[in-house]
Amino acid sequence: MKLTSLQYFEKLIELKNYSEVAKYYGITQPSVSMNIKRLQSEFNDQLFIINPTTGNIKLTKAGKDLHKHAKVILQQWEKLETGIENRSLQDLNLGISHLISDGYFPSLLNKLNSEKINLIENDKKNY
Repeated sequence: MKLTSLQYFEKLIELKNYSEVAKYYGITQPSVSMNIKRLQSEFNDQLFIINPTTGNIKLTKAGKDLHKHAKVILQQWEKLETGIENRSLQDLNLGISHLISDGYFPSLLNKLNSEKINLIENDKKNY
């Protein structure tokens, strides 16, 4: 099972339209359909019932079960990604005199912030 298939599945539940899901992810509608069919094949069960008249999408029991677990899996994946991204931040202790802190220092801080460096401000005046 691919994580992207679960993402498309969850987005389809939210948007209730294959074309809108494709537009959201910048892919083709057949690609969304293929991923949903792959999920149904992997679980050997239908996940949605589509009303041919209205086009409304309704989850089957299997779809509801998958939805419950897919939400948890995707939330955990997001936490993992965030944790790894934050781990790449480096701490930098930098001491600077208050006499020059109003000049070049603010632009330096902005540059460091954009370089994925975790800045910890400590306004100690030990002078």
